[in-house]
Amino acid sequence: MRLRHLAAVAVTAAGLALTALPVSAGTTVGSVTVSPSAVKVGGVIAVTGSGFPATVDVYGVLCGDDALNGTPDCSLPGTQEVATGSQGQFSMQIIATVPPVPCPCVVLISSPIFDQTPTAPVQVIGAPVAPLHQAPAPVVRPLEILAANLRGNGPWYSWFGGFAKRTLVLTVRNPNSTPYAGPPLVLSAGRPSQWNFTEVTERLPTLAPHQTVTVSRVVTLGALSFGSVDINGALGLAGQTRQFVYHTSVYPIGLVLVGFLVLQLILLTIRNSVRKRVRRRRRRRLTGADLQVALRDHVFGPGSSPVRAPVGASVGSSAGSSPPGAPGSEVPGS
Repeated sequence: MRLRHLAAVAVTAAGLALTALPVSAGTTVGSVTVSPSAVKVGGVIAVTGSGFPATVDVYGVLCGDDALNGTPDCSLPGTQEVATGSQGQFSMQIIATVPPVPCPCVVLISSPIFDQTPTAPVQVIGAPVAPLHQAPAPVVRPLEILAANLRGNGPWYSWFGGFAKRTLVLTVRNPNSTPYAGPPLVLSAGRPSQWNFTEVTERLPTLAPHQTVTVSRVVTLGALSFGSVDINGALGLAGQTRQFVYHTSVYPIGLVLVGFLVLQLILLTIRNSVRKRVRRRRRRRLTGADLQVALRDHVFGPGSSPVRAPVGASVGSSAGSSPPGAPGSEVPGS
């Protein structure tokens, strides 16, 4: 019997600690009533419930401080266990004791399958009473980034000035004893002064207490990025963020090669244009010389060259006015 009672206490404590567990589909939590509403220390409190799931074990315990802090507020040695009936009803009796914290007091009903812990107020005559005291919320510490690195180099169209992509791999740990729900991750790439600066915000999955996870996220860099690019990140809720900066580089080699080829084409076009102009000039010079030769051949005969008269000689002079053998000349000895 004592072992059964200790087991009930342990299960009750577990039920109070796991009230965040989801209820199975279709499960409902009913209502609780106590009688009498005021009882002396050592008296009996009759507890009844209705509207609960059928044939499940439930645990009843007397708690102080309205059970705001769960297990620490309850008299666990006085825990009672019963099973609900086919209609979801139950009844039990709890001995009124002085709870570990002052009243206002309640009877609390729990079960490992419940996501709620219904209560019913009861006045315990002889137990101290104090204002309600909510335990301070646990201090939430920033997430720890255990490792981070960038992977990838591409895709192929980034070589021609397209959007480059990098994969950021983060190993994150939750140092808190409570879950860290949906920590936001803000990533920005580029430099704020540049037109291709990009920023994206998303939420990571909830991290269980002291859980370590590795997540990877694709970071898109701006089009026409060239040279060194900064990737800035912020992880965690406002006021608890972890900042980090990583550097990568983007060199669109394909775009550089295309630019080089275009420059070569321009230079070739300029060279060919210059050559054509030189050829035209040479043709013009040769054409002028050919005209001079043709005119000379027409005047003096083909293949002849003009005879220049000696300086001081006059055409038609008495001496040697006509060449020998020319018509009208006398040949000696004829």
